[in-house]
Amino acid sequence: LTLMDQKDAGKTLVLITNSDWSYTRPMMQYICDSFLPEGVTWRDLFDVVICSARKPAFFAESMPLYEIVDEKSGMMLERFRLEQGKVYCGGHAKMVERFCNSEKDELLYVGDHIYTDVNM
Repeated sequence: LTLMDQKDAGKTLVLITNSDWSYTRPMMQYICDSFLPEGVTWRDLFDVVICSARKPAFFAESMPLYEIVDEKSGMMLERFRLEQGKVYCGGHAKMVERFCNSEKDELLYVGDHIYTDVNM
């Protein structure tokens, strides 16, 4: 799996999706978990997960960040920076740059939607 190769090479991986957590979690489990080694889940592939990102505004505007503190109920608390291993809603690209300790031209962004991911 390419994502595991990137992780093993020491790369920081962040999942950024416009989908909400209640959709993202089961979809990522379905598409990833059966292909991963025993005891590894899709969550182990990503340093941070950001749902409900509101792309393309995510790249241009400063929006609040909420940590999902209870993954089953979806309870959230406002946060001001990203932390390793957490799941968030909202936020903005500058937060990702700070988390990765990189400038935008040092980050590789891979998208699949012509409007929200490419029209920046």
